[in-house]
Amino acid sequence: MCRPATVLAFVFVLAVSVPAGAADDLASEAARQLQLAEADLADGAYQRAAESAASAYRLDATLQSALVVQGLALRHLGRDVEARALLVTYRTLRGDLPRDARVGPAILLIDLAEDIRVEPSIIVRAAEASLLTLDTAVARELISYLLIEGGGAGREVQRRGLELLAESLWIDDDQDAARRTWRRLFVEHAEAVVDPELPPPAMTAMAEEQGVARGASSPASSRGTGSNRGFGSTSTRPQAPEAFVLLGSGSAAAAIGFGLAGGSYARGSGVYDDLSTSPTSWDSDIESYRSAFTAERVGIAVGFVGTALLTAGLLRLVADRVEAKKRSFSSGPAQGGAR
Repeated sequence: MCRPATVLAFVFVLAVSVPAGAADDLASEAARQLQLAEADLADGAYQRAAESAASAYRLDATLQSALVVQGLALRHLGRDVEARALLVTYRTLRGDLPRDARVGPAILLIDLAEDIRVEPSIIVRAAEASLLTLDTAVARELISYLLIEGGGAGREVQRRGLELLAESLWIDDDQDAARRTWRRLFVEHAEAVVDPELPPPAMTAMAEEQGVARGASSPASSRGTGSNRGFGSTSTRPQAPEAFVLLGSGSAAAAIGFGLAGGSYARGSGVYDDLSTSPTSWDSDIESYRSAFTAERVGIAVGFVGTALLTAGLLRLVADRVEAKKRSFSSGPAQGGAR
């Protein structure tokens, strides 16, 4: 026959262990619901996403990201008041902690839909933040407001809007639309330049569209039309994209290489001083000195490679300019005789 104390101990252990296991089950189910909500949000099943996110938050109130997913889904469903309340609640709960990058642009879009005035520069920054998270749809919504509804924005803001629009289209693999946007950029903004921070394929496409846009106003077509004179001159001709790649990669390699060499030299000098003044630490310090010496040599080699690439890029730029001059001189007499 069991003693009363043994029975009480068993009942106590059972009472404690069951809630703990149940809590773990609730947290696991909440995480699963949130995962389903994120998938539904990405697939455009906004009603299901909102319901799953709400269920996740009911099961686990510490799962603050569920508020974000529910708010984003409700915004797509046109329930802006509820969506904004959820997103602002999330932002308040997080305080100074890192936040979901989707929250700020979503709140901004809701405010714009309510005709709340927002500085164009803030809209640009929000669009840039959306592109960093590859949220291209939100980025394009913000840019659309800049280019269409927010027509009062200055030329610089509109130019940046076109650059971001083309970049978002390229990210979504809509290369034809991206090229058309870059062409519009160079037609409407003569001061625009090719973005050297783009990936090489995108930078090449952008440079090609610069050539197409400005070729329409080349010296051959604009000679004799005073208002367009000089728009397509050799000083504004696009440079070959290979030159940009060489210059960009060369400068980066030179900076990294010589920076590594300088830092390694400083580190090795310090270790060498210790070796010369404290012979007892030879065994422990000699490997550090050899490592610094090797890193210095590697840095110098990388730096020289970068310098060579820079030189090649500069030579390519010069060659392009010379070729452009030859084309302009060769086309001049023929046009003069045709008059």
